[in-house]
Parts: sequence; structure tokens; C-alpha cells
Amino acid sequence: MLVQSLELERCLNSTTCLTETPKVVRILRGSSASIFSSNVAYQSFLYDTFNVSTLDMESASVALICLQQRTPFIAFRALSGGRSPQTDKTSTFLSLASNNSVIAVLEFIKELSASKHSSN
Repeated sequence: MLVQSLELERCLNSTTCLTETPKVVRILRGSSASIFSSNVAYQSFLYDTFNVSTLDMESASVALICLQQRTPFIAFRALSGGRSPQTDKTSTFLSLASNNSVIAVLEFIKELSASKHSSN
């Protein structure tokens, strides 16, 4: 997918930037929980024990409703924390993650639309 090669924004402004350039990735295994965790040790435990690479608080509820209604769905997540040195700055980069998520979703829709038209 071309969406995975997107160039995403790295900076909020001229002085506040991430140390690494954000990227679109397909996760190994995600999990949903009733807590927000910025604890790097706990995130490492989840990965090492259950091979969980992301933890969010909302996707499971959407999945449950879609399962009950027999409606397919796809979840897009803007992950702004993780097991990185800047995890403690999640709130600082939240708007950047949100903006980058919109860029990725719009590109995915464009690719999906092009794929649909080329298969007709």
C-alpha cells in the first residue's frame, strides 16, 4: 500500500519536533483496555508476554458493536506514545498525531477508491 510510504509531519512548529519522523505502520497485534498507559515498562511487558504492540481505549467497543450488527469495520489509530523516549510528551504531540492520522486516512480512502474503480 502506498499509504505506508506517506511522508508525515514531524514538527508542530519551528522549535518543537519529534526526534524521529512518524510513519504509517501495520501493527502486529493491538489490544484495547480501559486504561491509558504511558508506562514504558508495562508496555514492554505487554509486548514481551502477549506480543501486543499497541494499546488503545476505544477500538474494542467499536469492534463489539460492529460484530453485533454484522458490519465490517477498520480501525485507524493515531498512536502518539509508545515505547519511545518521547512517550512522556504524548500530550505535546497529540495534535500532530491527529493531523497525521487524517493525512493517512484520506490517502487510504483515495487508494481504496482507485482500487475499486480499477477492478470494475
